[in-house]
Amino acid sequence: TSKYEPNIKKENIILNFKNLAARGVRIIHYYRPFIPENSSAKQITDMLDLVDNYTKVSQIGGLKLRSDFIDKIDFIDLKELDIEKCLNSSCIWPQEAYDYFYKEYNHKHNVFQTNQCAIAQTLEEPCPQFYGTYECHNYNHCSLEQRKRCAEYKKISQQNVLKKLDYYLKKLNKQNIKIIEEKNNIILIGDNLTTSDAAYLTIVLGYKITIGTNDDKHFKSSMTNSKPYIY
Repeated sequence: TSKYEPNIKKENIILNFKNLAARGVRIIHYYRPFIPENSSAKQITDMLDLVDNYTKVSQIGGLKLRSDFIDKIDFIDLKELDIEKCLNSSCIWPQEAYDYFYKEYNHKHNVFQTNQCAIAQTLEEPCPQFYGTYECHNYNHCSLEQRKRCAEYKKISQQNVLKKLDYYLKKLNKQNIKIIEEKNNIILIGDNLTTSDAAYLTIVLGYKITIGTNDDKHFKSSMTNSKPYIY
């Protein structure tokens, strides 16, 4: 809306989509429903109907929060929220918008919570890092072709991942790291680990690596095993 993004105009965004699509540029649409003006099922359906003319891929996420953002929020009644849970969540979602995507989704448009998966489908490449993970099963709505790409590519064994992980941890000079193995996910616990470490290891290993952290230096995300908070 003009109140929160005074320099953003819907007409310009649509024109940009048209121009890029006409030139054969592959597009990823990004959308974050978090205020009443863009969070109803009808508004979201209308939005997806529109962008589906120019791209088949959208990355949809809730609002990211850090402690220094809380006092800037005026579109949510903070008294109704558990602030601690908000700050430890990957993002916050209005209930109607969350239900639309993750309980009742039936639109033909492919939507993703994980940006890597959205990029992979756009480039028609596999994304083994998130295949079979919680995000893959609960949030992402990719094409059948994309799931086939990921399933065929993800033939790396966890044993091989662990061997490579040891090498890269030494390369990053990370010591005294506790490793917890889950299905399609490895959690690292250590005082000197950062979200960027998890992102780097996930990329180089082709396997989801997450960290257990409670610091407020970074947004919480799938890299910290955080889940959404619904209000």
